[in-house]
Amino acid sequence: MDLKLKIFLIIVCLLFIIYLYRKVATKKMEFKSAFSFFCVIILLMFLCIFDNILIPVKDFLGFEVVSNMIFFIGFVCIGLILLSFGIKISILSQKITSLTQEIAILKKDKKDEKSNK
Repeated sequence: MDLKLKIFLIIVCLLFIIYLYRKVATKKMEFKSAFSFFCVIILLMFLCIFDNILIPVKDFLGFEVVSNMIFFIGFVCIGLILLSFGIKISILSQKITSLTQEIAILKKDKKDEKSNK
């Protein structure tokens, strides 16, 4: 991989790590949510620095250039993270619906108790 591209990718990864760190430090993002992104970024940085270990894998999978494979790995990892977030959002949406229904039932019961007195 070209040295300029390596440097660019490493700088982008470092900037993204700084951005995530600030979000976690200011409590705008939970660490458990940011952890998977940290892992992916560190993996991509490692692959950028030691791209020679990927040459046999690149040839086996049919990629023309190692950088294309690194970007593909990044996209797959981000896709998996998005899928897990989508699942978490679905679960939380179901819990919100359940809680809303419970609150409505409690309010109705409280109103019925007041009207019976």
